[in-house]
Amino acid sequence: MMQSHRMPLLILAACSAIALGTAYGSQYLGGLNPCVLCLYQRIPHWIVLAVGCLAALPLTPAHLRRPALMICGLALLTGAAIAGFHHGGKAPATAARP
Repeated sequence: MMQSHRMPLLILAACSAIALGTAYGSQYLGGLNPCVLCLYQRIPHWIVLAVGCLAALPLTPAHLRRPALMICGLALLTGAAIAGFHHGGKAPATAARP
């Protein structure tokens, strides 16, 4: 019996939505101006949100969900690499309150 992988895709999409909501909330409600790498870190989360939601739809064939899960994993690894580079102090410290 093939696993559907729907629940992990939904969990990843929800976590990415929370991360994006936190980032946008900090920017627009908290007044924190993001630097370029902060903006780049959002792209993998948008990918995971889109792929996760589309692949978890009931109409999506089950054999496409595992590759979608792999795409989500690669996107999150890319985001982790950007975060590691960002945290390492390689970017200008432009994220500050106005």
